Amino acid sequence: MDALFLVGRFLFGLLFVVSGLAGHLAGYRQLAGYAAAKKIPFAGPAVLVSGVMIILGGIGIIAGIWADLSALAIAVFLVITTASGSAV
Repeated sequence: MDALFLVGRFLFGLLFVVSGLAGHLAGYRQLAGYAAAKKIPFAGPAVLVSGVMIILGGIGIIAGIWADLSALAIAVFLVITTASGSAV
């Protein structure tokens, strides 16, 4: 059962690491343009900060280092992006 937990934790964290690297940092211009179109204040810096936030959150979950704080960072990211994306 411990092995299954570790595999699940790895896959869950990897989802956010890849999303942060490929979506937020590699696709920065496109995502910043999308955020600006949604009238997100400081769209460029917001994309960078949120990208770094979910990358570090994913790494923390994978490594088990401050996993509770990492999960909280990801939860805050998801709540804010869901609220700002659906409200506009």
